[in-house]
Amino acid sequence: MVNRLFIFISIHILLLTVPGYSQYISNPSFEGTTGMSMLPSGWTVCDTFSTPDTGPTTAINNTYTASAGSSYIILISRGTISPYAYHTEDCETQLLQPLLKDKCYTFKIDMANSKYYGHTYGWGDWLSYANPVAVKIYGENYSCDKMQLIAQFDSILNEQWQTYEFQFKPVLSDFNYLLIRAEYARPNIYFGNVELDNIIISNISHPDVTLMDSTINYGDVITLNASNGIQYNWTPDSGLSCTNCQSPTLSNVPFTTTYTATVTSDTMCGSYQEYFIVRVRPFIPNLISPNGDGFNDEFKIRGLEQGSSIVITDRWGKKLYESDNYDNSWDGMYDGKLLPPDTYWYVLKCPSIKESFKGFIYLKL
Repeated sequence: MVNRLFIFISIHILLLTVPGYSQYISNPSFEGTTGMSMLPSGWTVCDTFSTPDTGPTTAINNTYTASAGSSYIILISRGTISPYAYHTEDCETQLLQPLLKDKCYTFKIDMANSKYYGHTYGWGDWLSYANPVAVKIYGENYSCDKMQLIAQFDSILNEQWQTYEFQFKPVLSDFNYLLIRAEYARPNIYFGNVELDNIIISNISHPDVTLMDSTINYGDVITLNASNGIQYNWTPDSGLSCTNCQSPTLSNVPFTTTYTATVTSDTMCGSYQEYFIVRVRPFIPNLISPNGDGFNDEFKIRGLEQGSSIVITDRWGKKLYESDNYDNSWDGMYDGKLLPPDTYWYVLKCPSIKESFKGFIYLKL
């Protein structure tokens, strides 16, 4: 008995702490006894003229397999000949913890329309509820107050389960209740249905983050991939194929650069920044010809990062030139005189790359 109690408590705690699932809704997948006018546990109604059904149930010819768990809820709209004509159904739940004002959330829900939904009335005629309906979702401070419309879907047409996703932010107050309501999708009154299952609410937290830290060779072409959003702004623009797209191509990077993508995930929920550090391994020539013809007169390193240090020596290790912030200006001079043609050696260190570059320079006149 103790072991079973421990397992139950452990599972309950797990469900309450899984991000975006049961921490806000006690029964997000509408688990309950199936049948007509049977509400799942944790759910109630605001429009008391008509109680939703829980499927699957053959009583109303609705035998969908649930998208999550074993059951789902069915909301209908009624036409003009039923006892509760001119009414549409809704369902409401009290949240386990409030959705906080000015915080952003992602909401996912699976929805479908059944083309076979219906039943036989007392006079023996078959009444079809096959028409699609619209769905409105409200966040509420108090039960049934419909304080803020957070989503509206004009008509649920898909016959298989489909996940609908949106983002929202409570703007007037915290949300303590959630209300889902079926609505007529067109002006006339008619019989219709929508199946609902598997609600997932998750808190949106977009801390600024470094998505890439890569080292490339000078001249390489790479693609930077920002996260999904609706707007993008990249800075700086050097080497980028575009500054307002999700995945710009980067070429001719002049030196080690940190690119910043400001991503707007939703007009309501604001923006965040993602960083892409592109470290450039420089291209180092092995020839210098300081003869004044304008070609290779200086030892010019392409992709040279500011703050790079260099030491140049002769073949016996004698130091001929040194700089803590090399500016591509060495022209083969030592002690006021031009060095003779020979092979010289260098050690280059770049502040953003954890390696030293060693090689030779042939000085030719």
